[in-house]
Parts: sequence; C-alpha cells; structure tokens
Amino acid sequence: MALLFPIGEGPDEATHTARAASVLHGQWIGRRVQLQHLVDGMPVTVAGVDINPGYLAPFLGLPSLPEAARKPVTLDAVQAAAARRWPTGTVFVEASNTAGYMPLLYLPAAAGMGLAALVRAGPMEAVLAARLANAAACVLMGYAALRLARRGRPALFALLALPMTLHLSAAVSQDGPLIAAAALAAAL
Repeated sequence: MALLFPIGEGPDEATHTARAASVLHGQWIGRRVQLQHLVDGMPVTVAGVDINPGYLAPFLGLPSLPEAARKPVTLDAVQAAAARRWPTGTVFVEASNTAGYMPLLYLPAAAGMGLAALVRAGPMEAVLAARLANAAACVLMGYAALRLARRGRPALFALLALPMTLHLSAAVSQDGPLIAAAALAAAL
C-alpha cells in the first residue's frame, strides 16, 4: 500500500512528513510562531517545524483537500513531483496538528528518510522510503504483538488487518505506529 496510494492521500501526510523530517534533523519538539492571519491581519500563534522545503515538494501540484477541489492524480503530476530536487536552507512549516506529537513514533519514517538521504535520493523517494519504513515498523510491532499475545490473537489480528490500519501504517504518519504499539501493549 505504501507504493500504491498517491502521495498526500494519507491523513495530514504533508504535515506528518514535515514532522518526521524535523525529527530526522534533530528538532524533537516543534516551535510556536506568531503570524498575521490572512483574512483580517490579526496576529495568530501557530506551531510548526523548521525543515528543508524539499520534503514537501512531492505534495506540491498533487490534488489536496478539500474534496470539492480534488482532481484525479495524473501521471504527469506524479512525474513532475518526482522530478523536484532538494533546495538549500530551511523554512518554517506550519504544522499545528502534528508539531506537538511525541517524536518517538516518527522515528521509523525519519529513519526511512535518512536512508534515502544516504543514497542521495530525491524528495519523492525520501517520502516513499519513509512510507516503507513506517509500514515495516508496523508489521514488526504487529508480528510481535501476535506472537506475544496469550489470548485475544484473533481480535488483535482483526485490528491490525483493518483497511484503515493498513492505510495508516503505509503512510507517513504516527497513526499507524500508534495502532501497532497499542496492539503490542495489549499483547504484553
């Protein structure tokens, strides 16, 4: 699934990617910034992370929410996103919904991004590597949960095999590892 569904189809995948990238580069906790609201110009405080903007390059130009504005993902859009390369420097990315999350569950995705960086992969490949690492971590935790459980294995397996669990496990997100960790905790 990590390779099948389009980039950005996971819930808040762009901001989860930004959070995983910040963990990879040592920013364990997001920071707050005061910005001007676009509509009325009033100051508003938001949370976010400082990352290389290349991590968000795969999400640019691809369909995004709201649903009314969603268009089918075309091969041209995917190829254009995959052709983007790494810019220099860092930018603040508003990620109020993910900046405060515990960094531990972003470690698998950050490790995937780090491995992609070691082989000098582009941003699209870094996101795909993060997805694959996240999925592998979820599979390992799920396997451990099923092996360690003394009872309730069918219920744990059903939880781990739900379509939404599989979808979240194969996206750049903390949600899949959170479900797998909960199953492991229940098994223990």
